[in-house]
Parts: sequence; structure tokens; C-alpha cells
Amino acid sequence: MEYRYKLEIELDEDKIRADGEYTVEQLRQHIIDSFADVGITNMVEDGKTIIFIDNSYNFDYFARFGLIASDLYYDEPWFSKYANKMLWYNAEHGNDHCEDVIAVFTRGDKLYGTA
Repeated sequence: MEYRYKLEIELDEDKIRADGEYTVEQLRQHIIDSFADVGITNMVEDGKTIIFIDNSYNFDYFARFGLIASDLYYDEPWFSKYANKMLWYNAEHGNDHCEDVIAVFTRGDKLYGTA
């Protein structure tokens, strides 16, 4: 799959079902809608993983990915409870760099006392 920016999100579907507060479909659709609201609509689903990609060289999309990742983590109380992974890939200059976004946010919370 060709991309410039890619973000993979996987939810713990078994935990969502066991808790019964939300449906898997509700939370997946909320995530998809959040990206669509900022113009990121290039999305594929691979099993339990939702993959958002962008092939443009428009730096605005880098910021849009970051905005939604941050909003999901900090503003949606269910996200940190049910998210198994959120991985960020940046293929700029041919490098396939991957970061664990949840780990980055968690380290920042501990460092800055926002946890």
C-alpha cells in the first residue's frame, strides 16, 4: 500500500463487547467520521485495524492526522480504554518510520504531569 502518511488504529473489540457500554460499530464509525471531518477519507479496514492513509505532499495532512490522534486520545474517554494500538507511519523521503502514538502520548503525560 503506497502512502505518505499512515495511521493504524485497532480497538479491543472483545473488551468493548464485554463492557456493553458501546458497540464496536459505534466506536469504529466515530473514528472514521473524525478523520472524514478533516478531509481524510482514504481509509481501509484490515480485520480489526482501521488504516487511514494520505499520499499528498501537503503538510496540512500531517497536522490533520496529529489533530485527530490527539483528540481521540485526550478528548474521548473510551479511546484509551479500548485502543489496542495507534501506529503512525511517515514515508517521507522513502523512510518507513513507525511510532507508537499511544506510547508517545503516555510518555508525555508522565513527563508533563497530565496523566
